[in-house]
Amino acid sequence: MLNEKREAEPVLSPDLFKNYIFTVSLIIGLLISVGLFGGFLISKTGKYKLQAILGAAVMIFGTYLLAVMDVNTTWHVVVRDMVILGLGVGSIMPLINVVVQNAFHYKIMGVVNSTQQFVRSLGGVIVAPIFATILANDFKSSLSANIPANIPAKLNQMLMLIPADKKAEFFNPQSLTNLHAQEAMKSKFLAFGSGGAQLFNEFIEVVKKALTYGFNHIYTVSIFFAVAVFIAAFFLKEINLKHDEYFKEN
Repeated sequence: MLNEKREAEPVLSPDLFKNYIFTVSLIIGLLISVGLFGGFLISKTGKYKLQAILGAAVMIFGTYLLAVMDVNTTWHVVVRDMVILGLGVGSIMPLINVVVQNAFHYKIMGVVNSTQQFVRSLGGVIVAPIFATILANDFKSSLSANIPANIPAKLNQMLMLIPADKKAEFFNPQSLTNLHAQEAMKSKFLAFGSGGAQLFNEFIEVVKKALTYGFNHIYTVSIFFAVAVFIAAFFLKEINLKHDEYFKEN
């Protein structure tokens, strides 16, 4: 990628990774590939405990890299860190399915698989609002603490011109990362005259720092979950993988 950035006509332009859909699609493809490769290793070696431990270790490392990002972190570094995290997660997720299915008779696979899916969904339902609350609270506190003294007065003037149902969007982290929302806000700042553009840039810089602070906190908390996975992997009992005997009647 470093060589491609220096080329006049790169084969793989770094600008492609600025497209969110392109980047996420690549990560999904990587996770699928890692999952397939992990399943191949299990089928060949018959061992899965070591793979689970190594996958958890990689997941911890990837989460740590994301936790130490700052506003100066480049896009390709973010992609690299997400790929590392994906390698860890992608090597564990399919492995757990194989391990659990291998421990039961095929006649009760429906119950086993549905329970796995339920527990995973339950984990997402519990963790997602917690992380959303952390991000929202950290964003609000950091924005209030770091915003330049001359901006609040201008913001109050600007908010008076905005419909009540639209005001919340200007302080919503998701809206503030949207280019259209930023352009709409910039036009309001420019209405204050020659210093409007500078005020807008200062405000966006504070927004970036606030979001970074929130995400740092989220990934720091995630490290503890990753460490818990790493520890739990050591307690994973390793039994011989079943082949034709899997379908034998007991």
